[in-house]
Amino acid sequence: MIACRVECHPAWAYHGPSLYLAAKIMWNPALDVDATLDDYFSRFYGPAARPMRTHFEILESAIQKADYHTGNVFDMPHILTPKVMDKMNITLQQAENLAIDDSIYVRRVNII
Repeated sequence: MIACRVECHPAWAYHGPSLYLAAKIMWNPALDVDATLDDYFSRFYGPAARPMRTHFEILESAIQKADYHTGNVFDMPHILTPKVMDKMNITLQQAENLAIDDSIYVRRVNII
């Protein structure tokens, strides 16, 4: 590989883990993905790392299990069903409860 061109959507907060992983894996293709994601979530979300990782895993699973996804916003209501959104809201609440009030971690949880 000589170069890589990356395009990002303006909803960068939800792309944080994949952008972090991409930046790391471009330097080391033999990277341990799970360990790198553990690093991302623990450094970025601190005490709220576990529920935030679960939050992202719920989202990723919903997209992976979708019948189809053309990348269009019109597909999202069929993927992010009320059941999925309820699960994601629970993890956000758990993350807020674990992060220390007025800390950088609370602000990072709240950018979602």
